[in-house]
Amino acid sequence: MKTKTALLQNRLLIFGLPLLLIISISILALNHQMVDTPAMTVGIILDLVLTIPVIYWLLIRSTDIPKITIVPILIGGLVLTNFILPESQQALAGNFRHILIPMIELGVFFYLINLAKKTSQKFNALNNRDTDFLEAIRKMVQDVFPMKTFAKALSFEIAVFYYAFFLWSKPKKIAAHQFTYHKKSGAAALFYALTMIILVESFAVHLLVAPYSPIFAWLLTISSLYLGVQFYAHIKAMKRRLITIENEQIFFRNGIFVNTQVALNNINAIELSQRQIKTDRKVEKFALVGDLELHNIVLHLKKPIEIEGFYGVKKQAEVLLIWVDKKDAFVQRIQRYLG
Repeated sequence: MKTKTALLQNRLLIFGLPLLLIISISILALNHQMVDTPAMTVGIILDLVLTIPVIYWLLIRSTDIPKITIVPILIGGLVLTNFILPESQQALAGNFRHILIPMIELGVFFYLINLAKKTSQKFNALNNRDTDFLEAIRKMVQDVFPMKTFAKALSFEIAVFYYAFFLWSKPKKIAAHQFTYHKKSGAAALFYALTMIILVESFAVHLLVAPYSPIFAWLLTISSLYLGVQFYAHIKAMKRRLITIENEQIFFRNGIFVNTQVALNNINAIELSQRQIKTDRKVEKFALVGDLELHNIVLHLKKPIEIEGFYGVKKQAEVLLIWVDKKDAFVQRIQRYLG
C-alpha cells in the first residue's frame, strides 16, 4: 500500500509540477501588457520549450517513464505560444517554431533509430528469433504513440531513411533456416531500373511543368525523388529482411513493403508453380508491383491470414504466391513438417 501511495505521489510530482509551471506561464503571458516586448516573449518561449522540458527530464530520468515522452512537452509548449502570446509577438514566436520543429523531428528520428537498433540487438542476444530493424522500430513507435495507424506510417518512414541512408554494413551470413528471394527473381534489378526511370522522368517532368507552375513542378519532383528513395531502401532491405522459418512459423518479408507470418500448422499444401492461380479463394502475390515480380511457389492455407503492405495497410489472403531462390530446399523443409 505504501509503495502504491509513494508511486502515486511520485507521478503527481512528475506530471503536476510541469503542468503547474505551464499554467503559471500561460496566465502571465495572457497579460499582454506585461509581455508585449521581444525580451519577455523570448523568456516565455524558452521557459516553455527549454526550462519546463529540462525539469520534466530531471524528474523522469530515474523512472521507467520513456524519455521520449519529453517530445509532447516540447511540441505542446510550441503550440501553446500560438495562443497565449500577443499578436505583436507572433512573428518572433513563429521564428522559434520554424527552427525548433525540424530540430525536434530530427531528434526523435535519431532517438528512435538508436533505440530500435539497441532493442533489436538485445532481443537477438536473448532469443533465437532474429528481430530486424523494421520490427524493432515498429515496436518502439507503437509503445510511444498509441494510434496504430500513425505509428505504422511513422515507423515505415523512419525505416525508409534508415535503409536508404544509414545502413551500409554488409548483410549477415544467411542461416540454414533463412531463405533469400532477391537473387534469382530479378526483383533487385527491376527496382534499380524503376529507380533510374523515376529519376530521369522527374527531371523531364520538372522541365515541362516549371514554366507553368514552379511550385507544382517542385512538388512533383520531390514526390518522385522520394518514391525513388523508397525503392532504393526497398532494394537494400530485401538483402537483409529474409524469409525465416522458426518456432513453427514462417516469417515472410519482402523488403520494407510487405510482411506476414504463417503458422506451419495453417498450411494445407505447398507446390512449385509459376502459373497463375484460378480459384474462388483470396489469392495474393507476395510482391510490391504485382505481375512485374515473379513467383515460383504457391502456398495454400487452411485459414486466411493478414498481409501487411504499404504503410501498414492490411489485406487477407488464403493462397500466397511467393518467390524463394532456393525453392526446392524451402518446399522440402515445409513438406517434412507436413509429413
